[in-house]
Amino acid sequence: GVSYKAVVFEESGVLLPAPHRTATEWEARSCIPAGTVQQAALSGGENSLSLQYSRGELTAVEFLQELGQQCFEIANVRVPVHSFLWDLIRKEVRKQLPVMAEAAQCIRAEGLQTALLGHSLCLGHGERLLPLDQQHFDVVVESPQEGVPRPNPGIYKLCLERLGVQPQESILLDSSSQNLEAAAQLGMKIVKVDDPAAALKELETHLGFPLQGFVPYTRSVRPGMEIPKDHLQKYLEDVLGAHPTAPLELRQFDHGESTRSYLVKFGGRLLVLKKEEEPPSGPSGPFVPREYRVLKALAEAGVPVPPLLALCEDRSILGSPFLLLEHCAGRIHRAAS
Repeated sequence: GVSYKAVVFEESGVLLPAPHRTATEWEARSCIPAGTVQQAALSGGENSLSLQYSRGELTAVEFLQELGQQCFEIANVRVPVHSFLWDLIRKEVRKQLPVMAEAAQCIRAEGLQTALLGHSLCLGHGERLLPLDQQHFDVVVESPQEGVPRPNPGIYKLCLERLGVQPQESILLDSSSQNLEAAAQLGMKIVKVDDPAAALKELETHLGFPLQGFVPYTRSVRPGMEIPKDHLQKYLEDVLGAHPTAPLELRQFDHGESTRSYLVKFGGRLLVLKKEEEPPSGPSGPFVPREYRVLKALAEAGVPVPPLLALCEDRSILGSPFLLLEHCAGRIHRAAS
């Protein structure tokens, strides 16, 4: 299969919903004739306001001005389009944006790059409309600043050049068929975003790892480092006295030499499992039991450490000794400095 190195997220329609999608409910509440906003946004074919906006040819301010004028001509009534846009953002971004942002974090945790294709969604005073931490992205390309509107293939070439990857090593998420066609002609893999959840499922199949359940410093379990979930599930049920209905989920911390560290989602709890390496010959070293004893002594002395849950030296469970403790969020320092 193809080994992908980067995923490119379009801003409008992927991180932000397309402008006309929640218009029906808003029109009913605002006493605006049904279909006014959608007609205003979509009429005009390839030159419709919606497509101009998604291609980055209109800023949010220009889009709102044009949309208000079109609505007035259609319905012969002044339409508070600013109210519509903010209603859209409040309602839809709460659902869509966190899901996509988490996907971007999962992608980067696997060592792939991410890029954001934006078009300066600002509403006066330079305030950015998209409430997104751009640190989720290795590269951010703004169409107006580059002078290359989508679906001009040049914007994708520029993005790929800055990522340092070939088209066939990248995937584009976009809601515009026109944009996707231009990217596909370059050789990029494309995923159309009509329903965000369905699009992310499709992206998971291409990438081969989950795009939810992100916890800092973790990634999907590396090949060859899997542990038997059924054995662990039974052990946790016995030790913790809980029987959650949701399946047990595993991620792996991206550090550790003499031990393997896993994040375990068991019901509503996040646990850390530290397991001995399995050397090709001879017994495992005493790293895990020794760490357990040190942590236990520190806890008894009043030193803050994550709550210890269990030490298991029965090799029939996971093949080597392991300890369990509660997960505590924090920062992992990779160097003494």
